[in-house]
Amino acid sequence: MKKPAIILQLGRAMRLAGIRPAALALPAVLGVAETVLRLMVFGFLIALAGVALSGSDGAVRGKIGFLFRGVGDGAVLPYVAGGLLAVTVLRAVCAYAGAILVSAGTERIAERLSVAMLGRHLEFGQRYYDGRKLGAVVARAGRTPARVAKVFGALTDVMVSVGTVLLCLAALAALWWQLAVLTALFLAAFEAVFRRVSRRVRELGDQADEAEDAASSSAQELLSNLGLVRLLRTRDREVEAWRSAADSTRKTRLTESRFTELIAPVRDVLTVLVLALIVGSAAMLGAASVETASKSAVFFLILRRCVGAYSGVLKFPDSWLRVMSAVERYEDTMRDPDESIVIGGAAPALPLRSGIEFRNVRFRYSRKVEALCGFTARIPCGGRTVIVGRTGSGKSTVFRLLLRSYNCEPGTILLDGADLAGLRVDSHLARLAYANETPTFFDDTVRRNVTYGLEGVSEERLIAAARNAQALDFIERLDRGFDEPVGEGGRRLSAGERQRLGLMRVFLADPELILLDEATSAMDPATESRVLAALDEFARGRTVAAITHRMNWLKPGAWVIVMDSGRAVDEGFYEDVTARGSLSELVRGDRTSGQAGQGGHAAAGMA
Repeated sequence: MKKPAIILQLGRAMRLAGIRPAALALPAVLGVAETVLRLMVFGFLIALAGVALSGSDGAVRGKIGFLFRGVGDGAVLPYVAGGLLAVTVLRAVCAYAGAILVSAGTERIAERLSVAMLGRHLEFGQRYYDGRKLGAVVARAGRTPARVAKVFGALTDVMVSVGTVLLCLAALAALWWQLAVLTALFLAAFEAVFRRVSRRVRELGDQADEAEDAASSSAQELLSNLGLVRLLRTRDREVEAWRSAADSTRKTRLTESRFTELIAPVRDVLTVLVLALIVGSAAMLGAASVETASKSAVFFLILRRCVGAYSGVLKFPDSWLRVMSAVERYEDTMRDPDESIVIGGAAPALPLRSGIEFRNVRFRYSRKVEALCGFTARIPCGGRTVIVGRTGSGKSTVFRLLLRSYNCEPGTILLDGADLAGLRVDSHLARLAYANETPTFFDDTVRRNVTYGLEGVSEERLIAAARNAQALDFIERLDRGFDEPVGEGGRRLSAGERQRLGLMRVFLADPELILLDEATSAMDPATESRVLAALDEFARGRTVAAITHRMNWLKPGAWVIVMDSGRAVDEGFYEDVTARGSLSELVRGDRTSGQAGQGGHAAAGMA
């Protein structure tokens, strides 16, 4: 990566992560201080080696006497030992404090970004998730903030590494300038090897990340469809497929490790070669044996430290690429992806007075076929509107647009003449309640699920809602009643029990507009009849729109919309639509399925 590009990206990443340059100063200073103290340790080692090998401190005083001013004869060894211990402790304190500061800064950035990213994902409409695997989205959403946060550690590390390399080169030149030149050549050779290896490591790391995302998504999908796996007896096949995918990921990670771990042995081999040259050069220079031994040992230690720091400098462009890749993914998520954010206006939603009108609304999912193609109809304010039609005629899509799960495509939805697209989404959703065939549940208690999003629900209201939804009997039979866990997705409940809890939410919400999408399809006729009677009373003064395949929802005075192939082929009062014959085929199908005409069931309903 070119240096100007890194500099431009540096400012961009720091702004995104909220990093002020001053925040990098203290951990960087501590890192450089740790290097200075480490070099002081090496200096004390020279003195210690000189005293130990010569048996006197004269040679040491001659070379580095400024360190021992005021120290009496024979006291150099205790002085050196004490100084070595003190500097080592201080160096460890600086290293620890610097690491804690970097860790705290990284975690703080990761926390802020992860909260922002979760909030953004909760803003996305359903279209964003339609074309993605949820497991992969979750894996990436969890990993991306952590990788972006590494910008703090990466910047600190490179600042410390550059400072360390410069200090080490200066110390090497002061210690043995002839071999410092050789060290510079050695670093150039090491860079060539390092770049070739690190490029391959980056490629393998990206491949492994993609494989792990796919495996995470596959596992989530598999466990979500556990019942189907058991029914079709495909466990062994799925386990074998998982084993194959896991083996592929393992091999990729292993290959990545082989390349990564290759760097240290290469560094050590090259460093030993340099040490061999040091010893040979020392012999040719004819240096004193004690001085040569101590200087050679310390030169080698400083050289290793220099090479390690230089590795950090060389790693920075590659690690920066990974950071910037995460930065770009984060920015892509936080921007408004095409058709992913449900766009609302600034106007508040006012109480309904005349009703809802659809004018030539068109909508398609990812398929070529339109779900709605010129849908024009109205839902009058007050009373009941029943939307009927064959499966796949677009009924549920009408509700999804009203629920603002998607942006409206060409066409207009008007509420009392106000364009739905111009209303604030939260203000619009606050006035409606929705129940469908498969209600959504968290892995929590009955109470927490039915009161989710509501504040201050009294026990009396809770019991009344349960009674209206015909749920009180089965709730009282649970071991913990309202405090019984329902399991992930409500799996501990039957389909009919889940639907009754879904309707409890409607009774508790006190909505102005009620949308019901096959909300009683799993109930037996007697239970459904009692629920409809309770809804009849509850819905007085409210607007109710219901999607159903059951003709017992229809009654005189109800407004009926008949749909076919994404269009409203007829609408009007039940009596008029019936007279025109628009319901005849649907009624015949309902009777054939045995769902109509049971005990006056069709007469039960809402006013």
